[in-house]
Amino acid sequence: MASTKTERAAAAALAAETKKAKKLHAIAERRAKAAKMDKAEFIAAIVKGRFAPITQADIAAEPNPE
Repeated sequence: MASTKTERAAAAALAAETKKAKKLHAIAERRAKAAKMDKAEFIAAIVKGRFAPITQADIAAEPNPE
């Protein structure tokens, strides 16, 4: 059965969110490793203002996840 326009739009939105989450995960892990922290500690440090936040430009520059 063919999917409807709204189903395709919902699937595309879900795929975009999933890709963004994977990119954020990769960026956070890489930056945490460089700071010699685990990812949760690094994110807490970002929230406290010790590190620069991950921007939309950082996400756009990240290659697509496998």
